Amino acid sequence: MKLLFLIGVFFAIASCNSDDEVSEQECPNDLICTQEFRILTVRIEDANGQSVLLDSYEMTNIETGENLAFVEPATPEGQYIIADDSHVDIVERSGTAFQFQGVMNGEVVVDQAFSIGHDCCHISLVEGPEIIQLP
Repeated sequence: MKLLFLIGVFFAIASCNSDDEVSEQECPNDLICTQEFRILTVRIEDANGQSVLLDSYEMTNIETGENLAFVEPATPEGQYIIADDSHVDIVERSGTAFQFQGVMNGEVVVDQAFSIGHDCCHISLVEGPEIIQLP
């Protein structure tokens, strides 16, 4: 009888552990999210706090080398999109490493690392600045 009880307890504990591991990595199928579309941006400014207009920029996944594609909504001058909710499926919940590079006059003037994650519904900034000030 004790043996049967111990086996039951063992299986109960084992099933709890595997559920916890899955919930850390996967999002529940029955999750209800808001309809909003979130966009993460970084502001680039000069030493006087004025907006800097880059000629071009890219956000590259450090592990895969792939650049993120953006639907370019109107953003305030000097604000650059680094991720949006369309990227939820290609980043890890806990964060995926990206490199932002901004170019002016053919030179890289911004080279900044970011970690982008999500909460199963929306993209989130895990690590990295919201404002980058150039010298």
